[in-house]
Amino acid sequence: MIDGVLASAAAFVWTVALEFPVYALALPRTWSVARALCFTLAVNLLTHPALCAWVLASKPRLGALAAAELAVALIEAGLLLLAIGPPRRFAWALLAAGSANSLSWGSSWLAQAL
Repeated sequence: MIDGVLASAAAFVWTVALEFPVYALALPRTWSVARALCFTLAVNLLTHPALCAWVLASKPRLGALAAAELAVALIEAGLLLLAIGPPRRFAWALLAAGSANSLSWGSSWLAQAL
């Protein structure tokens, strides 16, 4: 149990470290680095604990995990759209959230393969 919690915590830190630059670029230039980091932490705290708990409890197959990651990316895209406001479109928010989540998910698969 402790190993799973520590692995989840390490995965969360890794995810935030990878996704922060993507979100920092997607957010308005008027946002400070600290505000962009807070946004990255907030969206990940809203989505990833539930995802990690589900993964640890159910050991899903690849297809189910990919669908869950897609749901996380869509939720984060919606939150990003709320943050960046109406001048930007949902496609921009979806691209940024999809890129951020693909980067962190892909790197975790690569790390497991090594």
